[in-house]
Amino acid sequence: MDSHLKNRIFSGALWSAFGGGLASFLMLLGGFFVARILGVQEFGEYSLIRSTSNTLVLIAGLSLGLGASKYVAQYRDIDIGRSAEIIAASRATALIGGFFVSSLLLINADAISIRLFGSMDRHLEIYILALICLLASISGAQSGALSGFEEFKKLALARVITAILALPLMIMGSYYYGLLGALLGLLANSFLSCAMYFALLKLVFNKHSLKSKYLTNLADLIFLFKFTLPVSIGSYLVVPVVWICNLMLVDIHPKGLSELGIFEAANQFKVAILFVPSLVVQTVIPILSNYLSKSNSGEFDSIIKYQLMLNIGTTTLLAIPIIFFGEYFMGFYGDDFDVGAQVASILAFTAILSSVAYVTGQVIITAGNPWHGAVMNFGWAIILLSLTYILLQTGLGAMALAYSNLGAYICLSLFQLIYVIIVSKQKNKSSENSIHLPS
Repeated sequence: MDSHLKNRIFSGALWSAFGGGLASFLMLLGGFFVARILGVQEFGEYSLIRSTSNTLVLIAGLSLGLGASKYVAQYRDIDIGRSAEIIAASRATALIGGFFVSSLLLINADAISIRLFGSMDRHLEIYILALICLLASISGAQSGALSGFEEFKKLALARVITAILALPLMIMGSYYYGLLGALLGLLANSFLSCAMYFALLKLVFNKHSLKSKYLTNLADLIFLFKFTLPVSIGSYLVVPVVWICNLMLVDIHPKGLSELGIFEAANQFKVAILFVPSLVVQTVIPILSNYLSKSNSGEFDSIIKYQLMLNIGTTTLLAIPIIFFGEYFMGFYGDDFDVGAQVASILAFTAILSSVAYVTGQVIITAGNPWHGAVMNFGWAIILLSLTYILLQTGLGAMALAYSNLGAYICLSLFQLIYVIIVSKQKNKSSENSIHLPS
């Protein structure tokens, strides 16, 4: 592998790991305090709202972060003006999507409160959820643009500063106002992220002597939409499916909300383990897209192998303590959460498999085959939903969701890895043929 290319990947991964790891740790620490303050029942409600938020943000965002990251990186060295047009299109689409989803939440707040909690007492929480969705959808497009410029250092510092500022607000909010206060802390986190990414993007535009654009045209929207549509469809099969599994647990198990609270507490470790690899793998799309736009694909497989080693190594180091000492870590949440030790261990092992799927999934998108990735995600969704329903019928609670996640990610990582190996061989063969063709 070219040493300059290797340094770009390592530098991006290092900054992403630093910023993402520290921010993830701070938010995990906040989760410990929130769980202790709220208790199992209310923490289950908090987890259900967060799960709902993740689902709606995904829908509103339309995978614009990935689209902006890919095309900004692809055009920034050959037509930087085109990169500015892509950013304007992604911003406009994010704003429209965010307003649409937020409006639906505000209009139907009472009905959603009844569906999630069986009463209208949580309509204020739904209002806060609407604002979080709007801010998060805009943040996704802006962070994707920064990633496309390979501004990983700026992104890392922004994530850490945001977490430092939001953490005390979340804890104090939980202490004084319960669930409502915890969500106000999340809202503060979303607002700070949106504001910081906006300011950083202005700095990057000044650095490249670009003028910020806020108006776009239909042609650019269609161009971006052709890429984001299959990516979005594949993504829509992830967070919403997790949300449905959570609802199944609540509806089927006699102590559904308590079991969900235990599962979500254990799942926080999986999220923390994967947060760094999920940020590290974000270097794949901008770097590989930029590389392929200027040269042949002869080092395609080298880039993939290097990224896989980084992700698997990082994830394994973080997962091992949770796998063997799950009971100790679950004890941080309080005595009521000790029963989730085995759940935490299973989810920690699942995180290692997920880190493989993170890399292979991004490579499939970058290689120009997002529809293939969507089909594989559909298979993952079917497996996860089926296993969850079957295992819940046996009387398992949080363990049903843990085993279902493990089975689904074994299948997804295996199929994606086989697919990427085949694509890599084809691209390298194509590169060799292009080299030996007569001029």
